[in-house]
Amino acid sequence: MKGVWDLLLYSLLRILLFLGRVLPQALFYLLGKATGYFLYFTLPRKREIIRKNLQQATGSKEIDNKLVQKSFLHVGRVIAEFFLLPRWKREGFEEKVDFVGEERLKQAYAKGKGVILAAGHFGNWELIPPFLNDKGFSISGIVREQKLPRTNELLFSVRRELGLKLINKKGMGLRKSIEAIKEGNLLLVLVDEFTPRGIPVKFCGRVTPTPSGAAQYSKKFFAPLLPVSVRLQPSGKYQLFIGEEITTRDRSIGEIMEEVNKWLEGEIKKTPEAWLALRPRWRGRDSEVVRE
Repeated sequence: MKGVWDLLLYSLLRILLFLGRVLPQALFYLLGKATGYFLYFTLPRKREIIRKNLQQATGSKEIDNKLVQKSFLHVGRVIAEFFLLPRWKREGFEEKVDFVGEERLKQAYAKGKGVILAAGHFGNWELIPPFLNDKGFSISGIVREQKLPRTNELLFSVRRELGLKLINKKGMGLRKSIEAIKEGNLLLVLVDEFTPRGIPVKFCGRVTPTPSGAAQYSKKFFAPLLPVSVRLQPSGKYQLFIGEEITTRDRSIGEIMEEVNKWLEGEIKKTPEAWLALRPRWRGRDSEVVRE
């Protein structure tokens, strides 16, 4: 049964990737919106996860259903744009993305020690690799394999086409990450997923295990650590924003990751619906409320 589902999903994705190259983009945005509504009405458990995540992230006791719905619509938009990204890369990003903080990235890149980019599943993070690759940067990213092999390889091939050098989290992931840094490349690290093996630091007023690779790589190899976010503007255009370099010298891994979390927290509070919060971020005994 798993093989049949894999084949069906693979075939559907192939069709959508083809249509993304030839159909009007407005149609894909309508499909994305319909997908968002469909997910909202058919996934009650995910609705509750998003509600709880946003309660903690925003500090609000009550989260309006409209905000939860907006979060699902954002998910639908990101899905739709994934199938449009190959076209955007071919046509150029000038009409799609503004670049803020380019000089900060160039200065860090010029040091030749590699650059760690810390991001969350916020805005459309899928835009980061193709956009920066189009700007002339070599960028690698740590990815996790999906359980469906054909679908997984198709998604991997699309990301490779978009300019991302894939580093599989399993197997030789650590070694490949080190090689990317030593070669002076950008290494994109997503920091906002729950991981039991993470370091416990504060995030949105609550201590929770957090992936610490971004801080560890930066300290070990003296690679500049920069936060990055992709913000959707009212005009419909994205803004890829590179933040100020985060100091790692003479600081603990926990202190560094808490500053990274603080950056992401600020992004989420400005536009909470733009955070992809489909998985629990704070879980039971692994997290505790911070007493200020």
